[in-house]
Amino acid sequence: MLKYTLENSASHQYLTLVGDFSENCEKTLNELLPQLNAGTAVFNCSKVESINSFGTKIWIQFLQDLGKKVKKEFVECSLTFMSYRNLIPSFAGDGKIKSIVVVFECLKCGETINSVIEEQAFVVDQEIEPKKCGKCGGAANSSVEAEELFSFTEE
Repeated sequence: MLKYTLENSASHQYLTLVGDFSENCEKTLNELLPQLNAGTAVFNCSKVESINSFGTKIWIQFLQDLGKKVKKEFVECSLTFMSYRNLIPSFAGDGKIKSIVVVFECLKCGETINSVIEEQAFVVDQEIEPKKCGKCGGAANSSVEAEELFSFTEE
């Protein structure tokens, strides 16, 4: 099931999407559509957990229905969201990916670290820099390769 929160400011509408893009998300997106009427819609996709083919179709239709009246930006995109975006260019419509949540795992203690990578660091031919584990100080490596994660930038 897909849920959302919506906060409005003078020029932006901030949405946090939570849950799944599946056959059950159509009602939620149809409810959301008339609330997005102008300016910039910033979609936080960090809590998008799973996506299936039915949800993909419904999501792409939702973005098409929004059309050009709303500028679309996607922030803190989950790896699930990015996997679909990299497979299906229309998955983000005419919107811009601004940041991605990357999962790192410490080689020493196994701690999982979520880190946001901003668009200026989307470099396909460069390694994703390891992070320092806050628990043990060891090196934490990304669970994905830059080439795989940032392939959309080469379109």
